[in-house]
Amino acid sequence: MSDLPDLQKCIHCGLCLQSCPTFVETGNELHSPRGRIYAMRAVAEGRLTWEQIAGPIDTCLGCLACETACPSPVPYEQLLANARAEIEKRRPFSKRLIRKNLLATTSSPERFVRAAKLTRAFPFVGKLLGRWVGGAPLPSLTVRKLDVSEFFPAIGPKRGSIVMPAGCAQRVALPEVNLAAARCLAANGFDVRIASELGCCGALYQHSGYPVEAKRLAEAAVDAWSDADAVVSVAAGCGSHMKHYERLIGRGLPVFDFAEFLDMHGWVAQFSPRDATGLPTESQAEDVADRDATGLLTESQAGEVADRDATGLLTESQAGEAIAVKNPHPNPPPQAGE
Repeated sequence: MSDLPDLQKCIHCGLCLQSCPTFVETGNELHSPRGRIYAMRAVAEGRLTWEQIAGPIDTCLGCLACETACPSPVPYEQLLANARAEIEKRRPFSKRLIRKNLLATTSSPERFVRAAKLTRAFPFVGKLLGRWVGGAPLPSLTVRKLDVSEFFPAIGPKRGSIVMPAGCAQRVALPEVNLAAARCLAANGFDVRIASELGCCGALYQHSGYPVEAKRLAEAAVDAWSDADAVVSVAAGCGSHMKHYERLIGRGLPVFDFAEFLDMHGWVAQFSPRDATGLPTESQAEDVADRDATGLLTESQAGEVADRDATGLLTESQAGEAIAVKNPHPNPPPQAGE
């Protein structure tokens, strides 16, 4: 196995253990980066087979938090991808057929919409498919598909042009995240195009043991988006994978996570983050930090916001209603005989 020199870079220090969510959850050394690397090395040295270590490799989330914690230059992401490709080739034909069909469905927005409607109408289908591939039941999704590309021109002086991949599963399950991020970046001076001409960026295939398909999709993405100043992703798995295009196919793209890109270039919009994201500002968050389990304002908090109708908080009448609901009997009713 050509990966043996990279596997030997692991010094078994254990610094990766507490950064690994599967190890923290299970406490099982085999389900840690160190344990998986040891298992891969055992296969490379002929002491184990790929079939024997499929379980620990399959449970890895691919978050790569271990690479940040590792003091040695272990290319864990590449080792994991190679191991999954070897394991996938050795699965029973029937299981590989189902897995490839699930990948083809998830990576195609049109198919994903149909599958989401099917599992929502017949939940047992998702449970059955999940059992066949040896994983958890497939979830029922509410379809919120964004069908067309959207262009958001820069507000104010233009600072650059951005392509934001609409994604495959992302555009079906969470299209509003794409739209909110695009509006935010446009308000900060960037032309943003939500690109829906491609489906999967290749991440699903690369993470599932199909490197040939992953490379084909990577080539298509680089050809389609090479003219953009930056490619900004709001899906962490996709963004992480696209950053490795250079290693995968010898060509790359300037790929950034949404928050990473905004942090690099700074916030210049003339309105507050709440206007773009719908989230409360720090001062507004403090106003509601002490709400009790009922979710309503206390009497003193209601008084403080009684005249803040312009801020989107409670009006005076709403504050009174909140107090009444929270404390319907401000004075205890008289007892019998009083």
